[in-house]
Amino acid sequence: MAFEDFITQFTDKKFGKLVKLGKKYFIPQDMELEDFPKNKVPKYIGLYVGEDTLNGFRPSTIFLDILNDLTTKKAVIDSKSEWLFLCGRDIFGASVISLPELRGFVLINNQAGEVLGLGNVVAAPTSRGVCINNIFDKGDFLRRERKKSKR
Repeated sequence: MAFEDFITQFTDKKFGKLVKLGKKYFIPQDMELEDFPKNKVPKYIGLYVGEDTLNGFRPSTIFLDILNDLTTKKAVIDSKSEWLFLCGRDIFGASVISLPELRGFVLINNQAGEVLGLGNVVAAPTSRGVCINNIFDKGDFLRRERKKSKR
């Protein structure tokens, strides 16, 4: 799934100026690509939005925060599940406080309205089993850094 396909699942808002460097997308800030020296290749140029992966577009945590203000596709979960979700776990039906969508991608929010990550609704919240699969959560960065430090 490309960036544009990902965005349309949450909002009809168009993101005007995006810069794609390799597989990564950025919202440029303070500098135009034309101003960048021709003999240098930038590693980033503004706010990191996400990147294309083999499994489709993977949003950044900051971009999920931006989307949170633009969409109603949000699942709110209880405090016990909040921690489990940030540890990479899926969400069970009994933990869901509100869920406007019964299928597809949703932003996962805690009760304070903070974005915890991205999930995929796979069943109605009344079921006993997994209701929302964890696609990406804000704890992912810490888990990756921990793996790097163990090497």
